[in-house]
Amino acid sequence: MQRYGRFIPFAPPTLPPLSGALLRDTGLHMTPSSGGLDGWRLHELQALPPAAWSMRATLFTLCEQLETWPQQQKVAYGVFPVKHCTPGAPTALNARPIRVYTLLYRLYIAVRYKQLME
Repeated sequence: MQRYGRFIPFAPPTLPPLSGALLRDTGLHMTPSSGGLDGWRLHELQALPPAAWSMRATLFTLCEQLETWPQQQKVAYGVFPVKHCTPGAPTALNARPIRVYTLLYRLYIAVRYKQLME
């Protein structure tokens, strides 16, 4: 903390409220990838009606206010494929960690990350 404490914000950032329209717009522009641990695939999420997006925004807002997530959203699986073929046992330095989250969590993170970077 002595060395880097001045770079760590002590107050949470003020972010605009989430809306169904904002989530939907982000979801429509996400890059297709593998499905999430929640069983959703991107094309299924993109086909949802506006009311479903608004309900998801309400849930995400509640999670932020309560500072907790549903248990299913807290799960992530990790794999560590080796980057290079080297003799001997693989080490942490030549592994590439990959995490798989739920698709809905990835959507939430995409929205908030974009807002934080603006």
